[in-house]
Amino acid sequence: MTDKQEFEEIFRQYYGTMFRMAKRMLGDEAESKDVVSDVFAHLLNSNIALHSETLRSFLLTSVRNRYINLLVHKQKEQAVFVDITDD
Repeated sequence: MTDKQEFEEIFRQYYGTMFRMAKRMLGDEAESKDVVSDVFAHLLNSNIALHSETLRSFLLTSVRNRYINLLVHKQKEQAVFVDITDD
């Protein structure tokens, strides 16, 4: 994404919706902010072509995918911790 003004407009328009979705899934405000920030950072640093008719779905799906990635990462960390403490 190259247009700063377009990015800012998307951020203002969708941040609240994305944050609320993340908070419902995670139950944690700080992690929810991190998830949404990760989505916007990826969007800012990529060459993804955005289409207005699918933008909302794309952003919310991105939040869901980041949430899933976070859960998988936490499960792996927990499994490693259990392995270490079992020894």
